Amino acid sequence: RAAVCKGSIAQLVNKESGIHKIDTADLLTVEIEQVKQVKACIDADEDIPGDVLGALVKERISRKDCADQGWVLVGYPKTRDQALALQRHGIFAKHVVYMEAPDMVLIERFMGKRIDPQTGGIYHLTFEPPESPEVTRRIKPIENQSEKFLRKQLLHYHRNIEGIRAAVCKGTTKIINADQPKTDVFAQVYHFLCQQ
Repeated sequence: RAAVCKGSIAQLVNKESGIHKIDTADLLTVEIEQVKQVKACIDADEDIPGDVLGALVKERISRKDCADQGWVLVGYPKTRDQALALQRHGIFAKHVVYMEAPDMVLIERFMGKRIDPQTGGIYHLTFEPPESPEVTRRIKPIENQSEKFLRKQLLHYHRNIEGIRAAVCKGTTKIINADQPKTDVFAQVYHFLCQQ
């Protein structure tokens, strides 16, 4: 779900435990045939076929670092087909967290979000401003930062979430209210992930 703070929470989980954050956007930095297919879908504003991205996820989580320390898949799957494709590739999450917040809260978060291109740090103009004037000068809006873009993302989410939940039958699931301070959301997510 866009602007729900999933990337920030995943970074905190990684920092606290060493569990690797896997964002599908990070998988697209390699020039291989599957990546070309994914980029073509993105350029055409189409859903990415589940088996294409599923193969990339499977390759990534099979590496030693993820096998040894675990992984957190961030913002994926986005459709029922993608969720089922993960299962076809033998990928079953031990824990599944759904972070929820009202759309208006997410719009406010999204419009104020900024990225430091030098460090990758994530900030918000109101809720989490940069700590120094130097960083304040560097931060930039995120790509596609418009309310129209976000509303389209939220519509896609609302159309697909029930199918995703129905398809993700393995693992323990938890819905967490993300309309609260990030430290509280992190504490709830981390506590849940530490459960056996």
